Amino acid sequence: MLCVSFQVSHLSVLGGRNRADVCRRILKHCISNEVANQYSWHGRKKKAVFGKLPLADAVQSKLS
Repeated sequence: MLCVSFQVSHLSVLGGRNRADVCRRILKHCISNEVANQYSWHGRKKKAVFGKLPLADAVQSKLS
């Protein structure tokens, strides 16, 4: 959980106009397009599950 707390505090400086913009900026900052293309939130279409990653927890914490 400490890692997630650090990620949230680090990501808190990233802002945006709305929740979608903030989410997009955070993910652009953290992962490349090549990595992002390998994930979906629920793991559909034979992709890895993003929703179970610690980064997903950090993004959700920032958005809530």
